[in-house]
Amino acid sequence: IQPLQSGTADLVVTDPPYFDTITYAYLSDVFYPVYRTMLKDSDAWADLTRFECSPRDREAIVDRPHRLVTDAKTGTHFKDVMTKSFAECRRVIKDSGTMVVMYGHKKDEAWAAILEAIDEGGFSITSATELTSERGAKFRHPEVDHLEDCVALFCVPTSNALPHGPLGLADI
Repeated sequence: IQPLQSGTADLVVTDPPYFDTITYAYLSDVFYPVYRTMLKDSDAWADLTRFECSPRDREAIVDRPHRLVTDAKTGTHFKDVMTKSFAECRRVIKDSGTMVVMYGHKKDEAWAAILEAIDEGGFSITSATELTSERGAKFRHPEVDHLEDCVALFCVPTSNALPHGPLGLADI
């Protein structure tokens, strides 16, 4: 994997994990054995293919309590991982660039974490646009509490936060 050079991207568009909504690593365990087999001889992916199951320690989520959780990830963990991710975006984006973050959640704690991570990662939000993300008719089960809208947050780099050097997979 070759990291992008600093200050070379005009645009970064990201749809980060939605806090405690989806436990991505557990879902990816279905596909992980196939990817692991395909990539096992690749030095570039060695960091991600040495485990029996999908790596969970750096996953940017908040764990809901369940029997498979051995070390529950908190809102602080989510914010810290997202801050590192946005700092890497800040490193690669030009000073004149834009970052667009798609996000949606029903909890104030989730919004606080993502907004703080954007700020601490070196960006300022200049505008936001609401987008319809789920059709209500898609969910026929009366107990499904779906999110109908998400927000596109348009961000510009702040001049006082220039991270140094590319982050490796172990850092994000």
